[in-house]
Amino acid sequence: MRSGSNNLQDSLNDHPEIECGGEVFNPRHLQIRGKVYREDQKAGAAQRVGLKAALVVARSGKRWCPEMMLRIARRPVGRDMFGFRLFGEHVEVFGLNPVLEKLHVHGTKFIHLVRRDTFDQALSLVRAQATGVWKITSKTPAAAAPLDLLSLAARVKSAAELLHGHKVVTARIARRYGALLLDYDEYTRDERSYDRIQDFLGVRAHVALRHSNMKTPPIDVELYRRLRDEMERSGAPMRFNPEAM
Repeated sequence: MRSGSNNLQDSLNDHPEIECGGEVFNPRHLQIRGKVYREDQKAGAAQRVGLKAALVVARSGKRWCPEMMLRIARRPVGRDMFGFRLFGEHVEVFGLNPVLEKLHVHGTKFIHLVRRDTFDQALSLVRAQATGVWKITSKTPAAAAPLDLLSLAARVKSAAELLHGHKVVTARIARRYGALLLDYDEYTRDERSYDRIQDFLGVRAHVALRHSNMKTPPIDVELYRRLRDEMERSGAPMRFNPEAM
């Protein structure tokens, strides 16, 4: 959630040996042969009923048959490597620790992309929820009307607390399985991070990968500073240290 994983997924999919799926274990998603169906996607009345029923079945499958859900998620003609995005929420909702252990035993490699600035991540999440803009592209530009950041303080604090809990879960998993630690700030600043990732994954050929969607909406600097100060005073989690887990 606002950790840069969407950009990482899109960029890794530009490598000819890698198929990076989405949030296969998101409770509100269903991925079949590379196509993602979302609980909140636009659809007709009959389609919404069908999607709702499919998601109920999918949630059961994610809990009891997670390996089958991974097989279903892959494209029919996949690439050599298949990966997916995993968040702490997914692990807790579906009890995924046993399947993660099994994947590890079979040689699966884990990348831990962590955004240490929890406040910035929470603010980004709340702004995306409030505007409906999750990516800024030529088709989905930034929202024209600026948000009153101070009015979002309670939502940002709740988001920071939620994200902190998810980060604790994923950091412990990452340490358990020897994940490659990918610092968000370093990753977003330097595209040479993709060289480290390719070395870690053991691809046969290195490819010059680039960020695909790292643009963010403009923000009022003074309001940002005031909101950050307010969050610090309230005791909200502001930063996260994965090494301390």
